[in-house]
Amino acid sequence: MISSGQSGDMNVSEIAYEVGFNDPKYFTRCFTREFSVAPSIMMNGGKPSDEGDASIMPEDTEEPA
Repeated sequence: MISSGQSGDMNVSEIAYEVGFNDPKYFTRCFTREFSVAPSIMMNGGKPSDEGDASIMPEDTEEPA
């Protein structure tokens, strides 16, 4: 559903409920364990979003004072 592009305008929580999970966080954990990538990244075509995801910032980069 996520990788096939069938998700349309659905978010991860909606997809989790659609495929039978009652807890979107648990769905994310299971999905990530199975596919080694978070569902939100998969929905972005394999590219991390820059919406507050500190993991995409280089460690040696400091924010301006």
